[in-house]
Amino acid sequence: MRPTPSTTATFNGTVRAIAYSGTTAYIGGDFSAAYWNGGTYSRTRLAAINVTTGALLSWSPKADKAVRAIAVSGSTVYIGGDFGVVSGVTRRRVAGLAAATGALRAAPNAAIYGQVYSLAVGNGRLYLGGRIAAIGSQARSNLAALAQNSGALDGTWKPRAEDRVEAVVFTSGRVYVGGIFSNVSGVARAAGDTGWT
Repeated sequence: MRPTPSTTATFNGTVRAIAYSGTTAYIGGDFSAAYWNGGTYSRTRLAAINVTTGALLSWSPKADKAVRAIAVSGSTVYIGGDFGVVSGVTRRRVAGLAAATGALRAAPNAAIYGQVYSLAVGNGRLYLGGRIAAIGSQARSNLAALAQNSGALDGTWKPRAEDRVEAVVFTSGRVYVGGIFSNVSGVARAAGDTGWT
């Protein structure tokens, strides 16, 4: 028996990231409008839907360029991507949003040079993967971690991937990453499979 898709809001562009929390799916990508129940609604690269009913929710912060990654932790939705402005405020490639209202959080507010493709939360950190050259004045090689509460760069966690990191997962005290790289911190890795504490 083939599954039948549920009726849900749709978008006029690419959806690049989805993260769930309770009955809400937070959606990021490169779109400017959502369609639901016969109506068209402005949604600038960010939106949320009720996963039970498929209904478009009022959550509607804005990003000026593509959102490629979303992670939810508690009452905060973290987003990463190509953007430099979120809801009219400068945020370079990563930002935190209130899960209930979409309001921009004070942290993180790091100056990231490059693109963020993936995010994961764990161990009090926000882990970033992508094509990242530096955060502020500190060099990084496609991987970095920020303190979850303050958004400050974690100076102790700095593995080096020699090419783009497209996936990051935190589980059981380890971070697993995947991408198009072939070595991490000078050690060869087939198909980008590796992990750290």
